[in-house]
Amino acid sequence: MVRGLHVSEEVRRTLVRRLLVITAATKQDLPGAARRLERLMQDVETAERTGQLPGREAERTGPSPDQPGDRGGGTP
Repeated sequence: MVRGLHVSEEVRRTLVRRLLVITAATKQDLPGAARRLERLMQDVETAERTGQLPGREAERTGPSPDQPGDRGGGTP
């Protein structure tokens, strides 16, 4: 999925990192991981069209919603 994209190495690394976090999250929060995967797939489509991820400024100034410990508004 990520390897075949025509994007920069920085974007590719970010997508791979997010996918790994989602994979780890499935062990504890399957519904949250499913939401994260849906967001990731939307971002992959955007990256494929534009060559960059949406919301790059938000990623620099704050934590990504796909970081470990985020439960996506689910159970505490």
